[in-house]
Amino acid sequence: FSQLTTVLQVVKPAGRLIERGQDAAVEPMESPLAAWIAEKDAALAAGDGARALAVLQSVLAVAPDDHEARAHLATVQHAVGDLPAAYANYQAVAEAGVGGFELYNNLGVVALELGDAAAAVTAFTRAGELAPGQRTVRANLAEALGAAGRIKDAIAGYEALIQEDHQDAETYVGLAKLFISQGWFADALQALDMARQFGLEDAEVSNQRGIACRELGRHDEALAWFEDGLSKMPESIPLMVNRANALARLGRNDEAEAVFRAALAAVGNECPHELGFSFACFLLKQGRTDEGWTYYEARRADPAVRHHPLEKALPQWTGESPAASDALLITAEQGFGDNLQFLRLIPALAGRFGRICLIARPALHKLVGRSLDSVCEVVEEVAADARFDWICPIASLPLALQLPVGEWGMAAPYLKVDAMQAALWGFRIPAGRQKKVGLCWSGGKSLRYRHRCDLPLPVVESLLAESGVRWVSLQKAGDEEWRRARVQAGQLVDLMDLANNFDDTAALINNLDLVVTVDTSVAHVAGALGKPVWLLLASDADWRWLDGREDSPWYPSMRIFRQRNPQDWIEVGARVISGVRELS
Repeated sequence: FSQLTTVLQVVKPAGRLIERGQDAAVEPMESPLAAWIAEKDAALAAGDGARALAVLQSVLAVAPDDHEARAHLATVQHAVGDLPAAYANYQAVAEAGVGGFELYNNLGVVALELGDAAAAVTAFTRAGELAPGQRTVRANLAEALGAAGRIKDAIAGYEALIQEDHQDAETYVGLAKLFISQGWFADALQALDMARQFGLEDAEVSNQRGIACRELGRHDEALAWFEDGLSKMPESIPLMVNRANALARLGRNDEAEAVFRAALAAVGNECPHELGFSFACFLLKQGRTDEGWTYYEARRADPAVRHHPLEKALPQWTGESPAASDALLITAEQGFGDNLQFLRLIPALAGRFGRICLIARPALHKLVGRSLDSVCEVVEEVAADARFDWICPIASLPLALQLPVGEWGMAAPYLKVDAMQAALWGFRIPAGRQKKVGLCWSGGKSLRYRHRCDLPLPVVESLLAESGVRWVSLQKAGDEEWRRARVQAGQLVDLMDLANNFDDTAALINNLDLVVTVDTSVAHVAGALGKPVWLLLASDADWRWLDGREDSPWYPSMRIFRQRNPQDWIEVGARVISGVRELS
C-alpha cells in the first residue's frame, strides 16, 4: 500500500469472462426454473443487483443442489463485487463435476481478481483442457502465469497466440500489461502500438499507455493518455483516479482534487477501494489528516488484503471510549514498514484499555516484544476463541487517535535492542577509525516499482568508491554476486547472511554512525532507534514522507534526499557523496 497511484488499474477486470447468452454458467442442463433466470436478468438489466441475488438465493434455499442456479449466483456475486462468495460458489459447482470450460474460466477470473494467481492458473488450465483451442481461455492463462511469476511461460503463451493471429489486438494489450508488471515500460508501449496498428483504440489501450508513460517519468504524456481514455469512457473511475494522480504529479493539486471529488460524487456511497485509497494518499501527502485518515481505511477493502478472522466477530475500534476492563487486539498490516511506523502509537493506548495485545509478524516479534514489553502483549497469533472486546489494524490507529501531523513525531526512540546482542554485532564489524555507515539500496519492491525505489547499481558503486567511511551492507537479499564482488574488493562489509530477523538488523544498526537507505523497512528501523538516517526518495514518493520536505515528523533523526527530477538517481547520489565526505 505504499504507492500514491492506482496499481496497474485497468478499465476491464482481470481476465475476460466467457458467457453463454447473458450468463456464464455450467454445462447445458434441463432446468424447470426458466422463470427465475428471466427475473434475475431483468433485475440486472435494471441495475438491481440486490434483487438478482435475492432471486437466486431463494431458488437455492429450495433446491440447494441446483448447480446451474449456483453458477448463476456466482456470476451475480461477481458482478456486484462480492468476490469471495463468487469464488466459493464457482468452486462448489466445479467440485460437483458439472462445470464446463466457461465455468472454470470464470472461476479463474475471480481468483485472479482476488490475487490468487496459483488458483487462477489451475482453473484456466482446466478450462483449456476442456476447450483446447479457446483463445480467451489461453489469453487468461497467460495473464495468470504472469501474475504467478512464471514470466517465460506467460510470454510463450502470448507468442503462441500472436503466431496464430498476429492481428489480434487484445493479445498485444495482454502482453503490454505483462511488460508493465516487469518494469519493461518501453516494450509495453511498443506492444500497445501494435494493438493500435490493428485497430484497437479503446479506453484500456489509452489507460495502459498512460501507465507506461507515467512509470517512465513522462507525466505530461501520461496525463494526455488518461484524458484520451476518459474521452472514450467518461465514467471510468480507474481512469479518473489515474488522471487525478497524474495532475498531482505535475503539481496541479487543485485540479487533481477536483477530479478526485468528482469521482467520489459519481460513486456515491459505493466508493471503490482504489479511489478511496488514492484520495487518502493525496490528502495525507499534504498533511491533511482530517479526511485523509478516514479515506485511508479504503485500503482494507482491496480484495487481495487478508483480514484476521476475528474481524468478523469484533467491532473495529475507531476512537470510542472503552470500558476500563476492555481488551483490544491490534492486527498487523502487510508491510513491515507500516508495522514499524505505527508501533509508536501503542503506548498512547495504555491508559484506555485494560488489556492490549498486538499480533506481530514473525520477523518482527522478538524486537517488538522487547520494545513494548511494559505496554502490551506481543504474539505471532491468537487462538480463534481468544476473548477481546475490540479489534484494530495497526495502520488504523491514526484514525482512531485522530492524529494530526503535529503529533506524528516521537519524543524518544521506541525500539529497544538487547545490549549483549548489540555488542556481539559490534565485534563483527572490522575495527577502525572510519565512520561506520549502513547502506541499503533496494527496497524489495515488485519489479514494476523498483525504478521508483531502488538505487541503480552504478550509483551504489559511486557511493562505495568513497573510502573515507566504512560501508556496511543492510541489504538482506538481491544482487548476491555483485555484493560478493564488492566485499572481495574491500569496499563493503556484508554481515546480513547472519541476520535472521529484525532484532538482528536493529542490533547491527545500533553499532552504526549513520544509515543511508532507500524507502524500505530499514529506514523505519533506523528512525525508530533514533539513529541518524538519510532517506533517498523518488520525486513522487510515498505519502508518509509528505510533500517536498527534507525532514520527517515521524523520525526526528531523519534527513531526506529527494530526486529533483524524475528518475534522476545520479544527482541524488552526488548529494549523498557530498554529505558523506563531510562526515569523514
